[in-house]
Amino acid sequence: MSLVKEGTTVVIGGKEYIAPELPLRHVKRILPEAKAQAENPETDRGLELSLDIVSSALMKNYPEVTTDFLLDNSTFLEVQQAAVQILEHSGFVSGKAVAVGP
Repeated sequence: MSLVKEGTTVVIGGKEYIAPELPLRHVKRILPEAKAQAENPETDRGLELSLDIVSSALMKNYPEVTTDFLLDNSTFLEVQQAAVQILEHSGFVSGKAVAVGP
């Protein structure tokens, strides 16, 4: 399979995937939730937000990588790490100081 977009390498289910930057359409949808999560990290929305970030980026190269795919094939830590990597690659955060999970 030839990749549609270049990006950062993330690991899901022990397999490497290339995650491009978040598409602008998804940024418009995700950004308000990410801001709310940053302001109130105690909410249960952190995992859902991470799943949304990872699936939104990976679906550009791997249409089969939906939220359901991630739930069935990844670990909590993989999704959290991938979300941070994708946010960094997309220009939203720098370093490991920002957490998107609970």
